[in-house]
This record gives sequence, structure tokens and C-alpha cells, in this order.
Amino acid sequence: MPYGFPNYPDGLLLTTVADLGRLAAAMIKGKDAKGSVLKPATLAQMCTGIVPTAYPGIIQGLGWYQVSAKKHPTAWGHDGCDPGVRTQLVVDFNLGRGVIFFTNCGVDLPEAEELLKAVDS
Repeated sequence: MPYGFPNYPDGLLLTTVADLGRLAAAMIKGKDAKGSVLKPATLAQMCTGIVPTAYPGIIQGLGWYQVSAKKHPTAWGHDGCDPGVRTQLVVDFNLGRGVIFFTNCGVDLPEAEELLKAVDS
């Protein structure tokens, strides 16, 4: 039986690292409009600060947030969690690569930033 926590609206939404990798590749391709499944206008809305947030310094697009405007101005991410699990996908459009985290416990944004820095080195 797969893990799932039936909460609305994300309850029982399952994915794999491979599927998130395909999404990251589609986003990177979409930024250049080279055969991506995402329309450039959709991607622009996902990765443009259009939604006000309650958190100072957090820039929120359509379902995606800017990871670090100072260190990675073109890095955008989306995450999710349920009790005991957390996932995060970060795509850096300038670098042309993404980072995927699947964990059995919570990973707060500062830890994700440290992991992203490690990938950059």
C-alpha cells in the first residue's frame, strides 16, 4: 500500500523522483520554448512574483516560489509535505538544472538552501 495522507486538495497525490525530474526538464526546456509541454506564458506566470505572501522576502509565483533572490535569482521551487515526509523541487534556469529532495522528515528552507549551495559547488 503506497503512503498517502487523505487531506484536501493534495491528499494521496503520489509521484516519483523520475517524474519530478521530467517536470524539471520540461520547465527548463519551456524557458527556452523548445518543445516543452508547458506554454512559455504559463511558465512565466509560475515563475514571476504575482502572489502576495505573508512571509517577508518570499516571492511567490503561480504555485512556485523564488528560492533565493540574492544567490539564485533564476531558481524557483515548489514543495509539499505531510506528517513525516517532505518533497521539494528547485529549478535554476540560468544553470539549466534542478534539484529534487525526497525526505522522511521535514526539510526547512534553510536546509534546502544549504543543499542547493552544495550542488552549486
